[in-house]
Amino acid sequence: MEHEIAIRGEIVTGLGKGRIFLSMEHYRRQFADALGFDPYPGTLNVKVEGEDLISFENLKREEGLRIEGGTVNGKRYGGAVAYRCKVIGIAAAIVVPEMSSHKDVVEVISGCGLRKSLKLRDGSILRITASL
Repeated sequence: MEHEIAIRGEIVTGLGKGRIFLSMEHYRRQFADALGFDPYPGTLNVKVEGEDLISFENLKREEGLRIEGGTVNGKRYGGAVAYRCKVIGIAAAIVVPEMSSHKDVVEVISGCGLRKSLKLRDGSILRITASL
């Protein structure tokens, strides 16, 4: 039976690593195949706390879409798990990298630059709805 997990949080500036990974053909192709859209090279970072952090932790216990890591130019990169979601009606995905220092930041990808398309800025509050 399908259910939803809603997560609300505040837009924050990321470290720029999402842009690097999503620019790698190895990852871009897997995300496109799994999600049905060519991911924009970058993530939207949403800081969560309280009940929303608990919802994010619960989401990570669900089965998602596996994205395999790989080796590029002799350097090993980790995999990730993606969860389909919607951001203000736009098809997107929450991405949980295996190797991440983020504990309270949700990384979201879509086929467009969400920050620009939705006119978001640091401090904007956003609701993400994952369908499982």
